[in-house]
Amino acid sequence: MKLKYLFTTLLAGAMFMSGCTEVSLENPLEELQVSSSYVNIPMKGGETEITVTATAAWAFTESLIPEGVTVSPLKGDPGTTSVTFSAEATDQGIEATTLEIVVNGKSQYIVFSQMDADYKPTYTSVKDVLSATENGKIYYVKGVVGSITDEDKGVLTIYEKDETATSELNVEGILDADGKENNFSSLGIEVGDTVSFRGAVSIGTPAKLVNASVENIKASSLKGAEDEYIIDAAASDNVKVVLTGSGFTGYEFSEDWVELKGTNTSNGKCTVILSVTANGADGFRSAELRFTTDNALAVITLTQKGNIPEKTTSLDALTDGSYVKVSGTVYAVADNGILIKDGKGTVFCQDDDYDENFSAGNVIEVVGKVTAEGENKIIIADQFTRTAVDENYKAETATELTANTDASTLKYLACVKLTGAVDKDGKITLNGYGYVAYEPAGLDPASLKEGTVAVMTGYVLSVDESAKEVSLLLTSLEEQKEDTAE
Repeated sequence: MKLKYLFTTLLAGAMFMSGCTEVSLENPLEELQVSSSYVNIPMKGGETEITVTATAAWAFTESLIPEGVTVSPLKGDPGTTSVTFSAEATDQGIEATTLEIVVNGKSQYIVFSQMDADYKPTYTSVKDVLSATENGKIYYVKGVVGSITDEDKGVLTIYEKDETATSELNVEGILDADGKENNFSSLGIEVGDTVSFRGAVSIGTPAKLVNASVENIKASSLKGAEDEYIIDAAASDNVKVVLTGSGFTGYEFSEDWVELKGTNTSNGKCTVILSVTANGADGFRSAELRFTTDNALAVITLTQKGNIPEKTTSLDALTDGSYVKVSGTVYAVADNGILIKDGKGTVFCQDDDYDENFSAGNVIEVVGKVTAEGENKIIIADQFTRTAVDENYKAETATELTANTDASTLKYLACVKLTGAVDKDGKITLNGYGYVAYEPAGLDPASLKEGTVAVMTGYVLSVDESAKEVSLLLTSLEEQKEDTAE
């Protein structure tokens, strides 16, 4: 379970640099798209085909095409064009090379290789990749995953030890098994696993590997029996966490309130005995415990409770900076928290790591710190606990918004319904304002085609007058039927 919670129940979009041209990892070219970011031909020779869809004239950079490889056509006009890659037989193979397509002065890249399934590529050390000087060059590299910072796009660090030092490399834009972006979680990679990557180096300070595909995953031989442990506020010299494996050779704790006292290893498990000081502060505190061997890593989070309020605070009596326990009925669930109400008030309880699917009508107890955003108060939550179901819960009726509505008059947490067109950024626009949704799973305006007329219901979280933007906690989203569209 998540630390803070207690419950009772790879090429399009990559970043390269070519001369002064930069292609952002987060912003793939709108002018040109390819049906596949990778092209491979067997070592016996042959051909394969992809499609190039462009809004303007385009051309391959011929100097980057390897000897013995033919690309036809080398240039094209706006529209969709079939491009054929053919190669002669080779004994050595082409591990990976970057081909460039230029459109309107911008670059799109394709990785070309010529190798068989049993071909064994040459791996480069992490240290040597970090010192690379040729931007965009393709490398094979492997290391132990030290941290994962984005589980959607696939952003992590790997490290490799030698006799004198440990080298660490950032890897960004990891593609799934089908070569698609933003599906990193499907790979099942965890901290501590040894992973082999193929990707392009992006020169910087430091260098990093981008647009990376996974060649092999070896599960860590050292793991925590649990990802995290939650302990009481009192001091103790006998806190135990369990590792699977034969033990560890090194360790590092992120906080000084926890110390190693000893270990007990038997039957493939290592019980680590810790000493912790008392937590006399409000709320929770956490420490990251990292245990290592030469080629494996286990990370455990230890969370200690602090002073938890005994009494429940009414939602109309919240004060900025106070640490509180509140209770209320869930009226909406977002991807970063929940909206709850009691008989006297309403508050949004936020947690950026929130991933539980509470249902509207559940009664929830929340512990956290009150913070003010202008005149609005929210709770930065440390703990959610489902306690009951509100038998009297009834969903609110939204206020209908029309094209004449001035968004600047909207109130915090007002329930509203609006009809507008989806723009290219995935916002719904109405009367000059863009509406951005904090949505439960499956309710994402960006999933709708640009220009679609959509009906969106939700609660107002904020209005940014300077940016002409409204943030909503979305509760429903549907396309407007053509016969009712204006």
